Formats: sequence, structure tokens, C-alpha cells
Amino acid sequence: GDRRVADRREPPPPRGQGNGPSVERYLLRVILAHPAYLEMAAEADVGPATFEDARYREIFETLSTIGADASPEDVVRELSSEAAAVYDQMLGEPPESLVNLEQTYLDTVAALRIRELKQKNHELQRLMATARSEDEKNALLAEKNANVRKAAALRTRAT
Repeated sequence: GDRRVADRREPPPPRGQGNGPSVERYLLRVILAHPAYLEMAAEADVGPATFEDARYREIFETLSTIGADASPEDVVRELSSEAAAVYDQMLGEPPESLVNLEQTYLDTVAALRIRELKQKNHELQRLMATARSEDEKNALLAEKNANVRKAAALRTRAT
């Protein structure tokens, strides 16, 4: 059967979870439905590196380069075949299946930023174990605590 029919019934992204490409996909769908969200995402520190799925990263990067309002033909010309297939699939999903564009945007950006902050804190924890001085360890801990506060603030805004 047609996979796109199944995709239309996807539940909204789980709130407060930054896992998996589904969050990345939802953000791209919001951008495709309303291109102004691309610039807003960039202002919220979402960039190609935020995307773990290479296909979604490529789509985001291409939209950032040529513009989110570019014609689908122009976008597909820039994409690898794998990314183009996913892009075509997303275009086939009706925008009205995203009930509230703004809330979906806020939730997905928050989830992606929280995921990024958790990854940074994992790296900071690793660096703390090898810190050469108490000052270095304290600086890393301060950065880690700031990231925890940022993530908590994002969670509060997203719900």
C-alpha cells in the first residue's frame, strides 16, 4: 500500500523528548507548510548539525541555502536520491495533519535543543573526568549546570 497514508496518522511528537528523527521530520514539515519557520529555527540555534538523520540534515541545509519557499523541483535537484525520496514523501503529507503549526514548531525546536544540550552535557561530564585542575572542573560544571537550566526552561516553554 501507499506509505503516505500511514504517515498521515502519525501522532504528534512526544513532548519533552528529543529522541529520534520523527522530531526532525515534524520540524521540516512545519517549515514546508510555512517557510517563515526556517528563519525562526535558525534564530533558535537550530542548524544542519542539529539533525542526526543525514537525509533530514541535507533537506534542512538545502532549504537554508536556496530558500524554504523554493519550488519542489529546485529543491529536489539539489538533493541526493535518499533525501529527495523523503522530501517527496513529506510533500505528500497534508499540512492540515499538523494540527497547530506554531505549537508543533515550538515543541520540535525545544526537543531538538534539549537533545543537543544533553549531548553537550554528556561531553562535559567526560571532560570533567579528565580535568587537570579544580578550576577547570568548576568551569565545566558551571557550563553543565547552565545547560541543565536552559533545557528546563525549554521544557517549560514547550508544554
